[in-house]
Amino acid sequence: MKTRDERTLGARAKIAALTLVLLSAVGIAETALAGIDTGFEDVADGDTFASPIAWLRLSGISRGCNPPLNSQYCPDQPVTRGQMAAILSRALDLPDAAEDWFVDDGNSVFEADINRLAAAHITVGCDPPANDHYCPDDVVTRGQMAAFMVRAFELPAASPATEFRDVDSSIFADSIHRMAAAHVTMGCNPPTNDRFCPGDVVTREQMAAFIWRALSRPEIAAPSRIVAVGDVARCELNTDEQTAALADEAFRHANGVVAILGDAVYNEGSPQQFADCYAPSWGRHRFRTLPAVGNHEYRTADASGYFGFFGEAAGDPAQGWYEYSIQGWQVVVLNSNCDEIGGCHAGSEQELWLRDRLATAASSCTLAYMHHPRFSSGHHGDNSSLTDLWQALVDYNADVTLAGHDHNYERLAPMDANGEPASSDGVQSFVVGTGGTWLRPVGSPRPGSEVVIDDSHGVLILDLEPDGYTWQFVDTNGRVLDEGARQCS
Repeated sequence: MKTRDERTLGARAKIAALTLVLLSAVGIAETALAGIDTGFEDVADGDTFASPIAWLRLSGISRGCNPPLNSQYCPDQPVTRGQMAAILSRALDLPDAAEDWFVDDGNSVFEADINRLAAAHITVGCDPPANDHYCPDDVVTRGQMAAFMVRAFELPAASPATEFRDVDSSIFADSIHRMAAAHVTMGCNPPTNDRFCPGDVVTREQMAAFIWRALSRPEIAAPSRIVAVGDVARCELNTDEQTAALADEAFRHANGVVAILGDAVYNEGSPQQFADCYAPSWGRHRFRTLPAVGNHEYRTADASGYFGFFGEAAGDPAQGWYEYSIQGWQVVVLNSNCDEIGGCHAGSEQELWLRDRLATAASSCTLAYMHHPRFSSGHHGDNSSLTDLWQALVDYNADVTLAGHDHNYERLAPMDANGEPASSDGVQSFVVGTGGTWLRPVGSPRPGSEVVIDDSHGVLILDLEPDGYTWQFVDTNGRVLDEGARQCS
């Protein structure tokens, strides 16, 4: 078992290595979400604690305060001891504990985290000398937080002691001095900051800042990862919860965008179905989701449930197509429900828009995604109504397309608009309809099909480089069932 020093150093290395990103850096060309920099509606990008809060969320350490949507952070709310256990456990990646340490946490959602904290000797309890209680619902004071932080991050002794004038009588004085010497705290009364206020409660925004500073202020950098999947949630199934957990894990080591490839929720994409069936699983990634609209969404008039749930991130509801940039790539999100938007033929509004955006792009790599695949070996097969959109992608040397609709995974070789192999100027494509709804068997693969997986739910992870990309299809057991790399054309 690792020592606490090893865990702390490992956590610092891991967090510092994360590609943490504020989605404003994604370069969304036609969308502008309120609170998009932090992912929370109640934390603006200019707020004092915006960077620590954004880092906390993007690293998977805190998801928010109003599950399942978690659209708010509640920065002014006090932190409970149970919440503190969860935050520190995730930040340090503490292992599971074999022992149940306290008698009062059995009904707490944080019981496992509390036991992890006790096993790591970061907490000894709340009722000395017995210390068989943890008091998970009690709020944490700033003095108590100092003790947690010193034990968790092995903050060294302070010499000389800092000059807070209100801490010498506190039982936490030594821990507070260590926090200050390590520049984890500056005080509680700016600009003077000659007081620490050890008896005041710790707020959620202060907690974010303390942990961020203790881990050497991890930087927020540009995104490079896309986690893509379609055909996701049904209330009668729980497979979407398993695929959402894959996204949780994928974004512990990198950050970027969730690309939902249509049919986010079954069967009609109604507001109630989004709230009851999609939000409890994939909803926690809504702040980083840039979706494509599916045919099931249009079973609710004008796909109003979909556009209402995703808001401006989904584009103009009258169109459903838009573009953004990530890691120097141009990404075009298309509406493949051609009958709903006046067609996808040459000269249609979407086709003209697509050609204009491709012609003016400065990117050397281009990705497109939509709900319906142009080519597929699955139940629905090829979709000829997308021929002219595909031709535009070929004409401007697009590199890769993603789609869902067929409930299986498939990787296809680069092809031209007519489905002929075109290794030098064709477009590679993936079908990823494996987000959670029932899978369907695939018969004989069509020409150009390279890999078919029809018995596993999972997600496609694309890691983008300035001149190419790698991919992995990861199933709900954590197995990599398909992987590879390509250079941009």
